[in-house]
Amino acid sequence: MFEFFGNDKMNARNYFGGTGQAPEFRQNQFGGSIGGPIRRDKDFFFAAVEEMRFINGQSFVSTVPTQYQHDHPGDFSDIGGPVIPSAQQDPVGLKYFDLYPAPTGSGTVNNFQYHPNQTQFITTLDTRIDHHFANGDTLFGYYDYNPASTYVPGMLPSKSGVQPGGGIFAGPSKTTSQGVLVDYLHNFTPSLLLSLKTGYARINIQTQNLNAGSNVSSSFGIANANDPGLQNTSGLTPLYVIGYGFLGDSIFLPIQNTNNSYQLQGSVSYVKRDHNLKIGSSLIRRQINFLQTAFPTGFFILVPLPPYYNSLVNLVEGTPLEVERQNLLLKQGVRTWEMGGYAQDDWRVTSKLTLNIGLRFDLFTPLTQSHNQYANFDPQTATVLVAGKTTSSTLGVKTDYTNFAPRLGFEYQVFPQTVIRGGFGISYFPQDVRGEADNLNPPFSFNYSAFFPSFESGLPKPVQVDVSTIATNPQVTNLTYKPSNYTTGYLLQSNLFVQQRVRQYTVTAGYVTNKGYRMAWDTDSNRPAPNGPVASGTPPPPTVYAAKLPHVTGIDTTTTKGVFSYNSLQGSVERSFAGGLRLNLNYTLAHSLSNTYIGSAAYAIYGLLPSKPSYDYGNGALDIRQRVAGFAGWELPSGKDWKGARALIASGWQVNLLGYWQTGLPFTATESISPGGGFGINLPGVTQDRPNAVKGVKMAAAKPSLAQWFNTSAFSAPALGTAGNESNNQLFGPHDRRVDVSLFKDFSIRESATLQFRAEFFNITNTPNFAAPNNNITGYDANNIATQAGGFGTISSTALNERPRQAQLAMKLTF
Repeated sequence: MFEFFGNDKMNARNYFGGTGQAPEFRQNQFGGSIGGPIRRDKDFFFAAVEEMRFINGQSFVSTVPTQYQHDHPGDFSDIGGPVIPSAQQDPVGLKYFDLYPAPTGSGTVNNFQYHPNQTQFITTLDTRIDHHFANGDTLFGYYDYNPASTYVPGMLPSKSGVQPGGGIFAGPSKTTSQGVLVDYLHNFTPSLLLSLKTGYARINIQTQNLNAGSNVSSSFGIANANDPGLQNTSGLTPLYVIGYGFLGDSIFLPIQNTNNSYQLQGSVSYVKRDHNLKIGSSLIRRQINFLQTAFPTGFFILVPLPPYYNSLVNLVEGTPLEVERQNLLLKQGVRTWEMGGYAQDDWRVTSKLTLNIGLRFDLFTPLTQSHNQYANFDPQTATVLVAGKTTSSTLGVKTDYTNFAPRLGFEYQVFPQTVIRGGFGISYFPQDVRGEADNLNPPFSFNYSAFFPSFESGLPKPVQVDVSTIATNPQVTNLTYKPSNYTTGYLLQSNLFVQQRVRQYTVTAGYVTNKGYRMAWDTDSNRPAPNGPVASGTPPPPTVYAAKLPHVTGIDTTTTKGVFSYNSLQGSVERSFAGGLRLNLNYTLAHSLSNTYIGSAAYAIYGLLPSKPSYDYGNGALDIRQRVAGFAGWELPSGKDWKGARALIASGWQVNLLGYWQTGLPFTATESISPGGGFGINLPGVTQDRPNAVKGVKMAAAKPSLAQWFNTSAFSAPALGTAGNESNNQLFGPHDRRVDVSLFKDFSIRESATLQFRAEFFNITNTPNFAAPNNNITGYDANNIATQAGGFGTISSTALNERPRQAQLAMKLTF
């Protein structure tokens, strides 16, 4: 049995937590496990239950209108802006403007702090039963049940019963996961073993937006945003007001997602002399049933357009740059099979040399839809093909039968205390994830976008479109295309290590490399090449399919033109447990390059030039150049020879120290643009691109600070109709580091029972780890050099999942 307890009274305040009462923090984690025989030497059971109750006060920093602007709606003269006459003020824009709270601080950037609670309540239940047969066979069954209830708050406080929104996936969520596993082992002979496994896993995710159930958009005056006849369209339409706090419900919400996975595995192991042979196979059936799109109630984008270059002014005037809407008209039921087989041999060639030789084959079938409610764009005919009618159930995507993956590893003992190890292998993986699985096309989805809309004109009503009308239907503005050769990606992985034993220390040094090919690279196949440099005000060039599909502005296309590389030197020193002390220290020097996103793509832009994937090549999104990590554990020798009360107090103590330091994650400077404006790539549908890097000017700031993390003057506006020359991910965020300390004390109650006390301190030095800075340019000076308008280059929050010093106390009873 155990109990972990944490409280804000023991914790430090977030760096951006301001003054006054600290954000609330409550953590209670408790549970227990029990196991034992049911029938002696035949049947055994194990059961465990755990409860997690978590309340964590957030520290949000946003940019909101000044107090003067709140007191004088439409008057932006305090920041050198215009005074908008009442007759020109948009009623919908004013209602959104009024959702902003009054500032809590001075200045015009990062002037509002808010500390709402994020809550999470989790139950974990695990059970297992083992049976031993008379012939030595074993059978066990396992079941786990894991319901979780989470509430993620918005970044702005509620106003007049409306949640202004902001944040990532803000709203209530319920997730329930369950799993069953049955495993059977049979020994034909002492050297021949059969293993059979079957399993089932189910995950049910139901996440709502903050304003779910209320038709706030309709009450604000945005027609058709809330459609009572269509699921997942209640709430408040989101607005991206560049340079200011996000308004409206979070994008990509609500989520209805139920996943089922069925799995069979079997293997046979055979040991003969110097060989340990193993062959096996697996079969997985995946069912993904979901109803989720990016913008079910629409999405307006407001950028700092001329003549005022202020997004907030455009909000009050009601002049957004773009509107988008995505709706699934029917719940999707995606299906796929995964099959694999392998053979391997661990061969002890000599007393010093061991080889691992293997071959694996994997087959991943293209996605299908349970009722063929799936469609794909055909670039040859400029038409939409429907699964099961005008194309195959896989949308024409072919199965790849060439995924053979050889693997070779070795271990050679050079000297009694010196070993060399190395290996090479190929791994294949499916890429039909994220938006590629959706493939949003009529008649099963509604996908619309338009430039220079108005709030009053509202949004088009999502309707099922006849695919034969896409050439003339003005509501068909966005399509998706998955090529027939959209196949599996693969990684070439290799490593070589030398390990030396020196007394109680083990020193290891080596090199690791990964090369990725045929990886997903997303673009827009309807996007033309840039036509610049051209004069200011020149409209964008026509789209590729303008003649055949005049209303279609974008065709989201997924290709396999992505590449990835990772190279690293790695070293470690480990001290075996001796004299109550154990140590481990490791270091990695690495570099990653890619033209696609591995992990998060939040701070980069990809696919701007469809015919030039190399334009996106740069540092990888997870390019952590250096990392040092260490651990030390010491069982204190005090009190071992004492007895009575002195021994009870002084003996059984253990101190643990865990720490790491690593360089920051990379990111890209971006710029907000308007097609036909004064600068930027000037392509249809593109509202954000990359700037030019000023030649000879260093991007790094002389003295990086939260007010200016990098040299914002290192970027300039590209000529209209040209692509900026900045490579992806050339800037790096703040370093990340932390030291944790724990103190354990064991109390021996009797021979079969021990009570353990724990005091654990996370980030004991209370060192703040900062998030990446604001990377979006919203203004240039007279010389076309980027300014810090809108907070460009500033840091206003700590890194996600990085907290100030926290302490927790625990008791654990083992008997």
